[in-house]
Amino acid sequence: KASGVTVEELCISLTPCISARWEIGTKICGRRTQDVRLAVAQRAQLINAKESGWPKLREVWIGILAASRGEAKATAIVDAAWSRHAPRRAAVKGRGRPSEMAEVRRKRKLLQAVQEVEKALDVEGSLREVQQL
Repeated sequence: KASGVTVEELCISLTPCISARWEIGTKICGRRTQDVRLAVAQRAQLINAKESGWPKLREVWIGILAASRGEAKATAIVDAAWSRHAPRRAAVKGRGRPSEMAEVRRKRKLLQAVQEVEKALDVEGSLREVQQL
């Protein structure tokens, strides 16, 4: 408004999305809106639901879709997305979620770094003993 142009005149539209690669292999998007506050709130709702697990994310996603497509159609869309990605989830289940795998890799690297430092200290200690002889 400071420039005399309204949001409607700018034709801005926002669609809140979150990554759901683990759950359905792609992203989940909310309703398109021109209201920044609504887009941010809906994205926060999706993020919070995702952090609670699939049952809550499913519930929230169905609620978002149901507003424009009806409850039955929304449920069918969400459940179909879940089912389509089931083989991939099963294939990687034994390896853990990507975030869990990244944590394991970080811990492994840290352990390797600690072991290298310990070796270096042992070598340094051995050199000092040799030098004292």
